[in-house]
Amino acid sequence: WSVPEEIKSDAIDFSWIPDPGDPAYVYHFGSDYQASIGLTYTVPGAEEIKFAGDPPLKATEKKAVAVLDIFYMDRSNAMSAARFERLRERYPHITKVRYVNSIMDTIQRCAAKTKNNKFWVIGSENVYDDFDFAWHAQPWQSYMTHVFGSQWNKWSDTFLINKWEFERHAKWAKGIEEFPNLNFVQDQQVTAPADASDIYVVDFGNAEAQQTLEFLQSRYRVVKTARYFDNYLDTLKRLIADVDAEHIWVVGSICDYTRFDFSWQPEAWQRDMLHVFPSNEQKFGDTFYVPVKALRDKIDELELLDWFETVNYCEDQRVPRWPMPVINSDQDTHVNTVINSTFAGPLAVFANRPFRNDKLPTVSLWREKTKTIIPMDPGAGVVVVPKNAVPYIKTQMYDYPHIDRTYRGASRDQPLDVVFISNGESNAAGNWMLLTDALRGCMNRIHHVSGVNGRVAAYQTAARMSTTPWFFAVFAKLETLPAFPWMEWFPDRMQQPKHYIFHAVNPVNHLEYGHMAMIAYN
Repeated sequence: WSVPEEIKSDAIDFSWIPDPGDPAYVYHFGSDYQASIGLTYTVPGAEEIKFAGDPPLKATEKKAVAVLDIFYMDRSNAMSAARFERLRERYPHITKVRYVNSIMDTIQRCAAKTKNNKFWVIGSENVYDDFDFAWHAQPWQSYMTHVFGSQWNKWSDTFLINKWEFERHAKWAKGIEEFPNLNFVQDQQVTAPADASDIYVVDFGNAEAQQTLEFLQSRYRVVKTARYFDNYLDTLKRLIADVDAEHIWVVGSICDYTRFDFSWQPEAWQRDMLHVFPSNEQKFGDTFYVPVKALRDKIDELELLDWFETVNYCEDQRVPRWPMPVINSDQDTHVNTVINSTFAGPLAVFANRPFRNDKLPTVSLWREKTKTIIPMDPGAGVVVVPKNAVPYIKTQMYDYPHIDRTYRGASRDQPLDVVFISNGESNAAGNWMLLTDALRGCMNRIHHVSGVNGRVAAYQTAARMSTTPWFFAVFAKLETLPAFPWMEWFPDRMQQPKHYIFHAVNPVNHLEYGHMAMIAYN
């Protein structure tokens, strides 16, 4: 018989012998995990292996594999003490060790305490209720370092260590991830719980802020709330100044976390990265898994948060933002409405018509330059405005330096009415035909004002006919070209209301200027 240290010798029925009529074999006994647990019976002269199934146990025994020493690596997280007590009820010989400096340093302390050649090191951030510490490797894997994963990744601070191998590699390796012969075990995994790290909430003062906070407090350990401070770099700097935890979650009250899984954990080699989860489609999101010490050591040197040396933009989960508040206005400019509005949150949508909220872009709040005013159509009938833009705006929204024009075709306002104004001109009928031909296929309504005495009276009649806030006034002496963008051109509601004078070509001298040209009247 050959009996390794993880086998309970007093559980084995050593009276077992193979059938005397069988050839000579080296009998390996196994378990549900492996074909061999290292317990062997060798017939003299045998070289060929035979897997014999379950080991012969005494009638009073159920398992052959002993649970080796277990060292519980305490990271001082909120649930650490309760989880340790729950484990100690099942494994009275478990030992708690405080996590110090690094996993390598902590395991070295465990290696000095154990009398076994193999031992377990597990993490206080995990749940082991369904984990079987009677797991064992194949005999030919006994020299390996066995690493167990969670539902998120292949590394969860759960190790079955070979002491001799560890001490040999610890002389040169900076981290256990540099060890050769790592075995990432697939047989079973631990559970990474959602309460492993404390949550800090950045309060944006939005209407849903209290709802977000109450939801998080009902399920997780929310340690602190802090007001958003102009940008995320300064906000995080103030927030982590006095934090003792190794990692924390920083979340934004502008996001909906009802479907977010806070059990997420990074891989071991990502522990010092700043992990960012996207808000909707915006990769510069509002949800951070923060390596407190690593970020605090560097944050005073940073001008921008995205300059931190290792930012991981995660794609494992996305967080939806709450819809931006919508401020409706029937004014012909958004300027005064923006100036006089009270913002409930960092952003608001100003609109002169109904629109699809899911078509709006997600504005990054990392710094002022990314907090842009975004007109959603050529005339800015719908426009996204950040709260911090308001102090800049005096007479027009272009007073603010950060305008994102890339979405101007994402939405459509109602095309302007067209009013043809004539008063007996000889070429009026021909130019009316040219105008109607040019507008064929367009959605603009067309009206005709004819025979009104006096220019002002004719213009006012045209204005009363128009069903849109502006209208194209086309005079009877004008020949309209088919290429004019009747459905694409709009007045700009990011400026004060005004009349827009287009250019016309003088057929005598071929000069282009505004005299007698078409006008978009307000």
